[in-house]
Amino acid sequence: MTHARPSGRDRRRRHRGFQRRYLLFWVVGTGSAVLASFAGTRGLYMAGGAEAQRDGGPAVLARPSGLVSAPPSRSASPSLSPSSSPSPSPSSSRPAARRTPPKAEREQPAPPRRAVAFRGVDITAPRENAEVNGRVGVVVRGRAGDLDGSVLRLFVLAYNGLYYLIDNGPVVTPGREWSFLLKPIGGGTGDIGRVFTVFAVTVAPSCRRLLDGSARDPEGNITFSALPSGCRAADRVNVLKTGY
Repeated sequence: MTHARPSGRDRRRRHRGFQRRYLLFWVVGTGSAVLASFAGTRGLYMAGGAEAQRDGGPAVLARPSGLVSAPPSRSASPSLSPSSSPSPSPSSSRPAARRTPPKAEREQPAPPRRAVAFRGVDITAPRENAEVNGRVGVVVRGRAGDLDGSVLRLFVLAYNGLYYLIDNGPVVTPGREWSFLLKPIGGGTGDIGRVFTVFAVTVAPSCRRLLDGSARDPEGNITFSALPSGCRAADRVNVLKTGY
């Protein structure tokens, strides 16, 4: 049996019908895919919000995977290549801070200084070139340390070049302060304006025997043209005689 071949109009009609059915199937399929994707996205957003509400924080919408990747964190440090080395920290080159001692250490009193024994002889009064009255005299003061077997005697050098032994024996025992009233000074009014020098002399045993055996002159003075051997001048002070 032989079928009749469709005409050209029929073929065009069939072709248009096939295109319409294909377009309908494509629209339906695409719409279903879009709806399914929207439903999945909404479920993810709702799940993220519910989880944030359970944690007590603000609702955070979950970002669907595969849409936009999260930007890189700014706090992440860049990777270093094996050849690069980190720069040293600025604080590593600073000198170590000096430790401040506790308040208790700062307030501790300094240890007391050990007293050093005075071993010499000095004259503390009168002052240099002090003006004195020959009749009234002047008090000579000083101190003496360990004299190592010697004794302290006082001499006055007058303007005539003679040394006068003015005391009546050793002035003081070692390690004590001493004083002596020098009176009178000079010989009346004839030597006013003259300078007299008072000597503190340490006397060794040999010189002490010489002094003890010396005789006085008619005026009652013991004089020497120079300090005898064994008598050493330890200190001196000048006084000016301004009256009598």
